[in-house]
Order: sequence, then structure tokens, then C-alpha cells
Amino acid sequence: MKQSKTGKFRSVTVNGAVVKAISQYLAACPLPDDAFLFQGKRGCLTVPTVSTMVKTWCQHAGLKGKYGSHSLRKTWGYWQRMERGTAVPLLMEAFGHATQQQTLAYLGIQAEEIAQIYELEL
Repeated sequence: MKQSKTGKFRSVTVNGAVVKAISQYLAACPLPDDAFLFQGKRGCLTVPTVSTMVKTWCQHAGLKGKYGSHSLRKTWGYWQRMERGTAVPLLMEAFGHATQQQTLAYLGIQAEEIAQIYELEL
């Protein structure tokens, strides 16, 4: 797919659970070939629409802070790095960042990992 922000092409990978869910959805609600898979009341979902949805969900869940569609992306990356141990170069590629430092700063985990080094007792 072509990214509208950068104009670069990148592949989109989905896991088996996503393939299964989309297949079940399309079996129950067939769409024309030119239709958007994710639609709102007025057509294709846009970033502002999804951001409003995320803000609403977070308010209903009682979360304090500023959340939006971008929060999903950052949370995914943080979880990949901190819980699954995904290598920074892989995340850098997934996010389309130019440097590993940019990815670490984006996820806000570099300072956290450095602090953990000093907590180790030998």
C-alpha cells in the first residue's frame, strides 16, 4: 500500500486471527471489490474519525490522558519491544523510521531501559 504521508510503498502484514475475522465478515457481509473494508456512516474511516472513536472509548473506560488513533500504533510498538523483545531494527522498519534512535525516542523506552541497567545487582 502507498502511504499518503510519505508517498512510500510498504507491505501490510496481518496475522491468522485477522485473516479469519475478515474472511468471516466478508462471508456474512459481501462487499463490492471497490468498497472500503472499514467504513463509517459517511464512507471510509479517516484518521480523525478513528481518533475520535479511540478518545470516546478511553473516556468510557475511565482513562485519563490524551488518546487518539496514534496511541494504538505507539502502544503496539511499546508492547512489541518491552513484552515480546522485538528488536529495534524490526520496529524501525515497521514504523518507517529512518534511525533506531528515532524509534526509541518515539516509543519513549530508551530512558526506561537505561534506568533498568543501573538497577541490576551483581
